[in-house]
Amino acid sequence: MNSLIKRLGLTPEDAPRAGALALAYGLVLASIYLLKPVRNALFLDVLGVEKLPYGLLLLAVAGGITASLYAKASARISTKRMVVYTYLALIAVQLIFRLLLSRSDTWIYYALFVGVGMYSLLA
Repeated sequence: MNSLIKRLGLTPEDAPRAGALALAYGLVLASIYLLKPVRNALFLDVLGVEKLPYGLLLLAVAGGITASLYAKASARISTKRMVVYTYLALIAVQLIFRLLLSRSDTWIYYALFVGVGMYSLLA
């Protein structure tokens, strides 16, 4: 284990933080790999492939707006706080979508399509 820590250029004090960061990153990637196929399947099953261009257009517009707002906010907020706030917001949004999916309103599937895209962008 010590040789791995040395090869990575870490001090023994840095190893726990690096391990926790690697675990968190792995979990975020795993969640993205689970959410995207679910989002696509639900969208296509309920709305059909003919509505997909509208979902993609909404995703592009929302992505541009989100990236712009995120860049402005990150200039004013420390990186540590920005990461914490971002992940708390992403968790809250996913919980809200979980509650909304019990309804059958069409807008929910558009919102889920865009929401998972924003999750992927920000995470």
